[in-house]
Amino acid sequence: MSSAVQEVRKNLLKLAQTWPRDPLRPTMDFGEAIRRATESELSGSQARQHLAEARKSLAALERIRSSESLREPESAPTHYSDLVDAMSRVARGQSVAPTMYQRMRRFFGLRV
Repeated sequence: MSSAVQEVRKNLLKLAQTWPRDPLRPTMDFGEAIRRATESELSGSQARQHLAEARKSLAALERIRSSESLREPESAPTHYSDLVDAMSRVARGQSVAPTMYQRMRRFFGLRV
């Protein structure tokens, strides 16, 4: 295996280990998916053929990882945290129905 392949493989595996868990999907581990894909594509004699695509994937995954806008988009910065809160209330058996105050704020386009 060439040093270029080893370097990309090492970086992808490091990224996979540090990929954050998604609280909304605790049974799905995207880091593990990255690791499995890296192992299957960058191991063995076919690794050099996949090197260019692996470099592109690494760059894209690093951009995604460094971007905070995925969990806090400008259009709805609290959407993801609201989903996590709602899921935890459901797990505790509490209601997730919005109060009248929350409905009014949403109606007038104000943050809840």
